[in-house]
Amino acid sequence: MNKVIMVFEKRFWGNLGGWIYGSRTRGKFRLWIAPEKNEPVLVCLLPPDYAKLSEDLTDEELQSEAISVLRTCFPSYSNSIRVTHFYRSQWWNDPFSRGTWTYIPAGSHPSMIDKIAEPINDRIFFAGECTNRSDFSTVHGAFDSGKRAGEEILALL
Repeated sequence: MNKVIMVFEKRFWGNLGGWIYGSRTRGKFRLWIAPEKNEPVLVCLLPPDYAKLSEDLTDEELQSEAISVLRTCFPSYSNSIRVTHFYRSQWWNDPFSRGTWTYIPAGSHPSMIDKIAEPINDRIFFAGECTNRSDFSTVHGAFDSGKRAGEEILALL
């Protein structure tokens, strides 16, 4: 999953903290988040299929597509949407991740995450977003799992 982060001259989405955009094309830009209540910043999570394709686009092309969706969502602001900063992730092209993230495939059970997190003989401990059942696939899940593994080690001292 890739992210597009845009900073605007002004906030045009009111008090919305986020929204899901549905379209006939099944939403290349379907999940929008406003992470800061009073800041003109939007984060869009690109779904896996489009995330991979988006990496072949230039920043300008990707930004243009995102702005097109925002103009559909907020037609009364379509002429005043101005981006001041544009950022993107490109996990598929990252040689260390190759687009990976944790997900639970069909037929699996979330308890499998608990199994991955189990220490081996109280000597080898595991941390990372893939070991956090409630927040897998997230940075805060990775952080929290590191604290959990550290606490498990400290409990043995």
